[in-house]
Amino acid sequence: MIRTILRTSSRLDNRWVLAEQGECDAILVYDGEKSFSPFVLKTTTELILIRRRGDHHDGHVFLKPFRAEELIDTLLNIEAALHPRPVHVQTAGSSTSVNFYRLKKWPPADILHKHKAYMLLAGYLSRGAKNLQDLVTFSGQAEDLCREFLQALDERNLLHVDSGRVTRAASSTIPASKIQDEKKSFLSLLRSKLGLSKK
Repeated sequence: MIRTILRTSSRLDNRWVLAEQGECDAILVYDGEKSFSPFVLKTTTELILIRRRGDHHDGHVFLKPFRAEELIDTLLNIEAALHPRPVHVQTAGSSTSVNFYRLKKWPPADILHKHKAYMLLAGYLSRGAKNLQDLVTFSGQAEDLCREFLQALDERNLLHVDSGRVTRAASSTIPASKIQDEKKSFLSLLRSKLGLSKK
């Protein structure tokens, strides 16, 4: 099952393989106190404990009954810690290329729960490509918070990043009507995800 998850997940892109012995970056174990031979643990090797749902646990876990996406999320977290990939976000005032960001898929709950504004930001990204300044303007959130959100998504391989040429004037001025339209669209999306309807 593990081998199949590693080979077929588009989010992992074959960056992880199942080892039979030797050094490893992560190891799945039932008991973290027993010998790991024939595997060789490095100082950076992460233990992923196999536990039943509802049992107390700390650190990385793979819960039974198993769900592939949970293991994939865990491996992406470990990968991000081992090899951080900074998000290169330029301010909208630049007259050179600016990165635009789109969601590959809706972020998992553990990201959205990190800050009360993250669901709001995810909603705006789900409506189409945005650069950093667009996200700040539409959401009304601080630039540092928006940047941190993009970083969290990028570490989990949840972002499409596109570069485009923009001018200073075009990137810094967004019509008020467009902002209002975006907010209305987002509220409709949020109501739909929450199973609510407007009376």
